[in-house]
Amino acid sequence: MIFNLSSLLDDLGEDGVTTLFSGYRAAKDSSVDEFLMDKAVMMEKKQECRTYIAVD
Repeated sequence: MIFNLSSLLDDLGEDGVTTLFSGYRAAKDSSVDEFLMDKAVMMEKKQECRTYIAVD
């Protein structure tokens, strides 16, 4: 299943998305964790990039 961060922000709000991401840890790449926690929401809101989350 693939989620669009913009839709998650609409549904959960910024606090809900932050809570969701706080429980995620990439197995091999901590830069993914850093991006999700520190930049993804800000960049999405500024329309600088789009983030999609794939869940298996």
